[in-house]
Amino acid sequence: MSYAGPAKSSGRPQTPVRRLPVGTRSSVDDSEKHTELIVGLAIGAVLGAGMALLFAPRSGRSTRRRIARAGHRFTDEVGDRGRDAWSDLRREFRHALEARRERRLERQRKSLSLRDASSL
Repeated sequence: MSYAGPAKSSGRPQTPVRRLPVGTRSSVDDSEKHTELIVGLAIGAVLGAGMALLFAPRSGRSTRRRIARAGHRFTDEVGDRGRDAWSDLRREFRHALEARRERRLERQRKSLSLRDASSL
């Protein structure tokens, strides 16, 4: 079999490539703008933190100690909140299990009483 060249057109015009009207944006443009915004905010936060440390009224050692203490307090508080959340979740789960057990027992009692009533 040999190559016969490009396929002949069927006489129908080819569909043109869809182009966005002038002045409209695609979703890619929007996602790029969101990414640029997030990157800009992150860079600004890092630069702002750096400037705050450079122009702090205390020495570097004192500032580092204060930051470390604040970090320890924060992690302790987060740890306490996490433990509280888990204990709350555990308590809610136990309550739900107990309520489910009670509903099941009530249904069993009701079905037994209906069975006893129908046997009379």
